[in-house]
Amino acid sequence: MSHPLSAPVALFTRSTAPPTTPTPVRVLLAGGSALVARAAELLRRAGGVEALRAEDLAGAAELLTARGWDAVVAEYDADVAALARSARAAGWTGPLLLLAQDGGPPAAREVEETGAVDVLWAHELTPGLLERALRYAVDRHRREAQQGESRRTRDALLANLPGMAYRCRNDAQWTVEFASPGSLALTGYAPDELVGNARVAFADLVHPDDRDTVRTAVESALADGAAFEMEYRITAADGAVRWVAEQGRAVHAGDGAAVLQGYIFDASERKAAEEALRTSEAQFRAVFEEAAIGMALMNMDGYLVRSNRALQSMLGYTEKELAGTIFSQVTHPDDIAADWERFGDLVAGEISHYQTTKRYLRRDGGLVWGRLSVALVRSPDGHPRYAIKMVENVTERREAVEALRLREREFRSLLEQGREVISILDSDGDLRYTSPAVERVLGYGRGELVGTYLGELVHPDDAPAMLDVFERAIQAPGRPRTAEMRMLHRDGSWRVLETVATSLLDDPAVAGIVVNSRDVTERRDAEEALRRSEQQLLQVQKMEAVGRVAGGVAHDFNNLLTAIRGNAELVLADLPPGSPSRDDVEEIRRASDRAAALTRQLLAFSRRQVLQPRLLDLNQSVREMERMLGRLLGDDVELVTRLDPDVSRVRADPAQVEQVIMNLAVNGRDAMPGGGVLMVCTENAELEPELQEQYPSVVPGEYVLLEVGDTGQGMDAATLRSAFEPFFTTKGAGKGTGLGLSMVYGIVKQSGGYVWIDSDAGRGTRVRVYLPVARVAEEPEEEDAPAPLPQPRGRGTVLLVEDEETVRRFAERVLARGGYTVLAAAEGAEAMALSRQHPGVVQVLVTDLVMPRMNGTDLARRLMAERPGIRVLFISGYDRDEARTRGRMEAGTDFIEKPFSPEALLERIHRLLDVPRGVAGAPAGPA
Repeated sequence: MSHPLSAPVALFTRSTAPPTTPTPVRVLLAGGSALVARAAELLRRAGGVEALRAEDLAGAAELLTARGWDAVVAEYDADVAALARSARAAGWTGPLLLLAQDGGPPAAREVEETGAVDVLWAHELTPGLLERALRYAVDRHRREAQQGESRRTRDALLANLPGMAYRCRNDAQWTVEFASPGSLALTGYAPDELVGNARVAFADLVHPDDRDTVRTAVESALADGAAFEMEYRITAADGAVRWVAEQGRAVHAGDGAAVLQGYIFDASERKAAEEALRTSEAQFRAVFEEAAIGMALMNMDGYLVRSNRALQSMLGYTEKELAGTIFSQVTHPDDIAADWERFGDLVAGEISHYQTTKRYLRRDGGLVWGRLSVALVRSPDGHPRYAIKMVENVTERREAVEALRLREREFRSLLEQGREVISILDSDGDLRYTSPAVERVLGYGRGELVGTYLGELVHPDDAPAMLDVFERAIQAPGRPRTAEMRMLHRDGSWRVLETVATSLLDDPAVAGIVVNSRDVTERRDAEEALRRSEQQLLQVQKMEAVGRVAGGVAHDFNNLLTAIRGNAELVLADLPPGSPSRDDVEEIRRASDRAAALTRQLLAFSRRQVLQPRLLDLNQSVREMERMLGRLLGDDVELVTRLDPDVSRVRADPAQVEQVIMNLAVNGRDAMPGGGVLMVCTENAELEPELQEQYPSVVPGEYVLLEVGDTGQGMDAATLRSAFEPFFTTKGAGKGTGLGLSMVYGIVKQSGGYVWIDSDAGRGTRVRVYLPVARVAEEPEEEDAPAPLPQPRGRGTVLLVEDEETVRRFAERVLARGGYTVLAAAEGAEAMALSRQHPGVVQVLVTDLVMPRMNGTDLARRLMAERPGIRVLFISGYDRDEARTRGRMEAGTDFIEKPFSPEALLERIHRLLDVPRGVAGAPAGPA
């Protein structure tokens, strides 16, 4: 006999339709029994289920705290109920399925204690049955969860409705079948008091005088199958009579009975307002219509409800046209905000009425000035109902006053709002009047300078010019005389003023010398700044030109170094181990490596070098620069280094770090013109999380501190604020570009670090650079001895194109030793000719990227058109980014940078042809 909870199993065994693209079900199998192990194997064979097995129920309980399990499968025993309780306590609500041995089915009560949704017997287990049982249980659980959420959403919406949603039968009592929680606020009765006429029938709530009207409206809507809307009175539980508005529809239920569904809300306030308006209208109609000034009634939304004949005449509208017009439509746009603000104060009860003068827009487009008085009519409970507006036409009076005010304002604006200082001096040069602009321009209060001799305010160097301009002005009355002079500001600074003096001593109305002064300090400062900027631009252009030259020199060096270093390695490969010449050749190779490092510095200087970060010991970088820094600083500056021997390594570009040290050392030297001490220190440091309060971008952690300090002049607060700005410098013309510290800042930030400056005027400067500690294994040191050249391992033909003869000869020797047939050409046209003359397959084109007449990219494109299978390897003395720009090389193209070793060239071609590593003489493959 099967257990009652196993009924779904029969349903699954009858199902034959396979699921379409089933969603994987995540199942936790709990227990280490053989039956659970068998279920796990069946699920693995079934597919469509992601299962994880916990060997014991305690482990399963821990796993259940993680989210994502759709179901749990466990063998029934005494501990399963505990597992179920633990899962529910952890917040897991999914289905639990039990596996039962055929010999001992659990009792229904025991299964119910576990919360299981199904019991599967051991003899019935198959892959398909188990998967379907799981999927059924999971799908049912998901549907129930969704239905519960829908019910909660619906109940929340109904609970927050301001009125009452209902469903009732169309019988004599309008028996309520459903009412939303809003019924309590509307009628005074809770929903359970209305449903089934438990306490009162809804028909008894309807006012006796309105019941027939309501029933007629309902019957009419039921006959037409239409919706109904109506207003009527109800008597609430507390005996209060209120107006309600109802919207609903009459429908027929399944048994043919009529059912009403709809929504009822309180309309008392609206009905009260309408009644109050009707009462007031009867009282004020006669006065309103016959008043000599314009009057209007406005509702609380700003719409004109009624207007009198005086207002209609004033604005040029008919009564019908003004009715329903919002007040802002007949108000000048510039006056709307002020009027509306005062109206808001009136509504809030802060004022009892207000008056304002504003402009109205006539229907014909004209303007009317009106003196507006506004009062508010409120209901007995204090709620605002509508506003009474009275408008007196004051256009003519306003225009006359405005014309007078305009003339006065123009004159006052000329004196007070002008940017120029207008002064009047007597014949002795004493100030009799200064316009208010003197405060904005020179900082003196109005009238403060009256009685002051103008010469006391003029810079001593400009006093002769001042006397000259006034003498000339007096000699030629009425003719303006100009001059530029510095005037003393109240704060002690000097302002440059462009001055125009006109003598009106003969004019009785003025009897003085009128001086107009314009502040041109900013303009003069801007002109000076522009001059300095032009000089800085010339310096930058010069540095850019030097950079281009340096880049070109580095390119040529790379060509030479390719031949020198490569041929040195070829010679070393041929020399026996004990040969006395090996040391000399190795010295040549090491010298070429040092020269290659020099070219990298040149490229870095010319900003054509991509950062090449590696594990770096800052102590070693400082030691390697000590001799150079000693020569750079001079005899009068002492160099002191304090290097922590246990300092950690950082990951940075060595050349860029040297640039940082160099720039800081130069700045320190320039700050000590009379000599001093420059100190370079390193130590391990840690940036604490508290530092983020001041510097949010700082990442706390372990860093290496590189500190460069001097005993020089130091910097004041204003200089510190601009220290890292490009082109900012305190040095004289021709002594600095202002790029040193900005380059330091850029390099440090690009390396993931931070830089701060501590300095005070006269107390020296300390620049602290923090670079993050590298968290990777130490990189192996480079081998000094060259790797032996490989034995011939390639076959095929290589077309070599290189315009530098020494590089071409070296590469030709390397390729020949590598087992390749080499066709060598000096430029693109020659290479095309060699390719066309060669009857066989050409496997690889090795070409310099930047060449005259035809660059490597164009050559490769033409050769690939004639030999579709040919591989291409570009070589260049420029780095990849610069080569891509100059030679129009596409990203991802095979490329090797000069100088390169024989081994690197052969390895790159070997990899290009995809020959297995270590197979000497393997065929090159099809072209």
